[in-house]
Amino acid sequence: MNDKNGRLDSLIDHALASYTPQEARPGLEKRVLASISSTAEVSRPRTWHWRPVWMLAAAALLAVIAIPVAFKLTRPTNAVVRPPRCR
Repeated sequence: MNDKNGRLDSLIDHALASYTPQEARPGLEKRVLASISSTAEVSRPRTWHWRPVWMLAAAALLAVIAIPVAFKLTRPTNAVVRPPRCR
């Protein structure tokens, strides 16, 4: 087991020795910001396409609620009619 750890340590040390930190290419920040702003502009119109769908869904929900309520209010009530008493 110790041999495996020593071998692993040796591989890691060799990899770290060959590592050379590099700087980002010039203009990276501008490219990232341009990419973010263009993505934001593209995603805005997508929400506009959903607006009619939400309006239709709201109208359908209102109809489902309002129609039974309207019929319940206009339903005639059952009145009990009693014949007059004879004396």
